[in-house]
Amino acid sequence: MLIRRFNWTKNQQMFLYIFTLLLFQLGCISSQEFLAAPPPGLRTNGEVWPLPQQISYGRKSRVVGKNSIEILYSASKPLEKWLFPEKDVSNDESTNGIFSLKIKVNKGCIDNDEYPQQEMIEEYWLNVPEKGDATLEATEVWGIVRGLETFSQLIYRVNDTVSLLLILQIIN
Repeated sequence: MLIRRFNWTKNQQMFLYIFTLLLFQLGCISSQEFLAAPPPGLRTNGEVWPLPQQISYGRKSRVVGKNSIEILYSASKPLEKWLFPEKDVSNDESTNGIFSLKIKVNKGCIDNDEYPQQEMIEEYWLNVPEKGDATLEATEVWGIVRGLETFSQLIYRVNDTVSLLLILQIIN
């Protein structure tokens, strides 16, 4: 054994045991964080990653179709193609009617802010109720960009069908 071979004192042996135990625990903690993240390229069933500061998932979902979501701003077209690559399902009887994602920016854009700056506020509030319109509100435009990404993660396909579900939740 390594400990006996070097003639270590009891204190040195205790230090080695504790140090080894701490390294093992550190490895376990870091692997748990890694395992909690979805694999790259794999869509979750409406879970959001990275986790926001506050999130409250609803117990229900609502079925949505391509023409049942009206998303504003220039980010809508790439998002629409990614969410709805196949035929339109908005005429399905299972959809819960047309609803909109209402977007509100509280502070206007500054023309030279092509990229986020360190002092920018990227927080957002997203609410997807069971009935009525979803709302996305942010102080600045980059919060809207983050919120749209989160919104896209809440929509998922059901058993490889064309129908999509949107998780009901509130995110701050």
